[in-house]
Amino acid sequence: MTEVKGDVEALLARVEELEEAKEEVERAIDAIENAISVLPHDIYSPHRGSDEWECVLSEIESELEAIGAAIGGLV
Repeated sequence: MTEVKGDVEALLARVEELEEAKEEVERAIDAIENAISVLPHDIYSPHRGSDEWECVLSEIESELEAIGAAIGGLV
């Protein structure tokens, strides 16, 4: 039982870490989109940096879901 408790505590710590990273990534995406919105049209780049950050955000959310499933399987 102690091993399960340690596993759950480790997963909860990882969730906290991922939630913090998710918030920072969301702020970065907003900042990129805000910066792009104020650029003159002749400076706009076809490459959108926020797209790459959307991928990072997706990875974080996938891991959070996997952790939620793992915790559900333990209890």
